Amino acid sequence: KVISGNADSSALSTLQQIASLEDDWLLVFDNADGGPEVVEKFLPPGSRGNILITSRNLALQRITLVENSLELPEMAKEDAVMLLQKSSCLVSLVKDQPELAEKIVSALFCLPL
Repeated sequence: KVISGNADSSALSTLQQIASLEDDWLLVFDNADGGPEVVEKFLPPGSRGNILITSRNLALQRITLVENSLELPEMAKEDAVMLLQKSSCLVSLVKDQPELAEKIVSALFCLPL
């Protein structure tokens, strides 16, 4: 179930609507590089549902339990290129232009994004 607020709804009313859902829900904060105080404003009240936060900002660990945090290290460049090939279906790019594939994974710091 996807919920999107209309122009008149506020972030608070949307968060309250999410919190009141009876079904399972997932809220994703992708590349949340603001501080914890920024993300905390957009967390629904209560303890239901699931929230996934991806960030390079280690300070965001303070808004979750340590056992629920996972730091992903850089991959070896060869592994990152292989992941790019498999996940993007760009077999010809990796085979025909390996330097371009390496530029892409280097721009992503060899992180499994």
